[in-house]
Amino acid sequence: MPKNLAAIALVSFLFFISKVQAQSNELDSIKALLQSHQQQDTARVKLLIDAADASITTDINAGLPLIQEALELSRAISFERGKGQALNALCTSYLLKGKLDSALNASSKAEKVLLAISDRQNLTVTYGNMARIYSIKGDHDKALAIQLKNIDLIKDNPPSSKKASFYFYAGKFCQALGKIEETKTYFEIALGIAKSCDFDTGVAIAESSLATLYEQLEEYQEAIQMLNKSLAYYESQGQSVNVAASYMSLAKCYAGLEKYEQAIVKNTKAITIYESQKNLKTLRLAFELQSQYLENLDRYKEANFYLKKYRAAQDSLFSTDKVKLIEELHAKYETEKKEAEIAALSQTAIIQNLKLEQKNLAISIAGVLVLLIGGLVFFVTRQKSLKSSQSQMELEQRFLRSQLNPHFISNALLAVQNFMIKNQSEMAVTYLSKFSKLMRETLENSRKEFIPLEDELAMLTNFMDVHKMRLNDTFEYELHVSGDIDPEVDTIPPMFVQPFVENAIEHGISQAEGKGKIDLYFEKEEEYISIVIKDNGGGYAQSNTQGKDHISLSTIIIRERMEIFNKTLKRKIQLILADVKSDDGKTLGAQVELKVPFGYV
Repeated sequence: MPKNLAAIALVSFLFFISKVQAQSNELDSIKALLQSHQQQDTARVKLLIDAADASITTDINAGLPLIQEALELSRAISFERGKGQALNALCTSYLLKGKLDSALNASSKAEKVLLAISDRQNLTVTYGNMARIYSIKGDHDKALAIQLKNIDLIKDNPPSSKKASFYFYAGKFCQALGKIEETKTYFEIALGIAKSCDFDTGVAIAESSLATLYEQLEEYQEAIQMLNKSLAYYESQGQSVNVAASYMSLAKCYAGLEKYEQAIVKNTKAITIYESQKNLKTLRLAFELQSQYLENLDRYKEANFYLKKYRAAQDSLFSTDKVKLIEELHAKYETEKKEAEIAALSQTAIIQNLKLEQKNLAISIAGVLVLLIGGLVFFVTRQKSLKSSQSQMELEQRFLRSQLNPHFISNALLAVQNFMIKNQSEMAVTYLSKFSKLMRETLENSRKEFIPLEDELAMLTNFMDVHKMRLNDTFEYELHVSGDIDPEVDTIPPMFVQPFVENAIEHGISQAEGKGKIDLYFEKEEEYISIVIKDNGGGYAQSNTQGKDHISLSTIIIRERMEIFNKTLKRKIQLILADVKSDDGKTLGAQVELKVPFGYV
């Protein structure tokens, strides 16, 4: 069975075993109960969590305030089970937003709480979330280990769709690790459980998944038997995507048995469905397979016909992707360019209008100043001057932040152009997606004086991922956040760290012996958050010698921002640049230490 059927099977399985969300009328009912029940007790905690779960289906952000209230109330009344459930709900919210580290942090806290009270039922939710997070991260070993904890919790439970799903997930994680025999065992157990509790969808999915294994092991008769069973179910349910994928898999199995006539019949059915769906990517593969089956029967004229259809589909798909990529690239470039220009012009206009208003105000006040005593005149003039200076500095801060956007665009577009020149359209699309996300984060953060450290970490991660792709993974990085920092609560001025990370990438690790390495450390030091950026390059002396004529525009901008920022702060931003040396005096790289004042959300 091809990969696309396995993927479809997993999606279907997830869909059918997942908790059915409340409909809009049920959500309204829960909200009505929540409104009428104002007593601060365990019942309100449960209502808050139910409302959060129901809200997620309509608005991904709507449930977060409800979860936070449930968490705070559970802590206040020492309701540990409610605290664990709220942390599970918080993990789900972060997962839906793609914030995997925050989701993992929430699930780890939930695990500690629920283990302490031996709440096995809610622990299965926690472990399910953790396994999913590690699977998304690509750490299938950890995902499997955690899923086995879940199985240990429910192994003595009666048969149910949920129990079947736990064994099925264990099989999927084993499959990702290439453990064929273990995969087969878990799939067979899931199939047996699904049959015993009349979970028809689970039966079909398990049979499809087992067929995948049999095909890999070239046990084609067993694969055909399983596929025919699951196909009957998919056809009864009108699941045309799974039906088409099943026919294509059957064709491959018959071809493996050298029964090419039967393979052609099954593959023709798959082609008919894919053509009606205009599924060009899968249709291309079906055409190619059909040509091969016909060639094995010496039906060269028909084989050539499908080979031409395959090439036409391939050319059409490539042209469509390439045109779409170019259009998206052009549109995003024009949009970002215009936004940057508008931001720059707007800031300039605001500064000019402010100066004009200040001048007019000074003229109007001049007549009144004659009637005031000298001391009052001095005091008022001084206050106005300070306020004007502060406003001017705030505007200059925003203007300098806005200048960083075109700097990002220029470097990123060169990388996309390089991918396209090398005809690496998929890499270009992936890069463009990350670049687009980076630009959104940059534009959003540049409008704020302080942002949560969590948002700064997310932007830095995306920034370094973009550069890793651009530089073909020639460096790696790690983020180290001290335990006394709460990234969701602690705030710092945005976009101070990025220019130094950029210098480490462009001028630091380029001098490294072997693969480059960048480490970022975030720690609290009294009234500051200390941020240290280390690289394993040649250090500042070598970098300055080899690139003495280069002056980073972003570094110049950031120094200007620091000067302006420090005029308004009691706690000044501090910057220390140094080489990292070994005990024998050898330069191991460069280090930037940036101390910035922090606030709270």
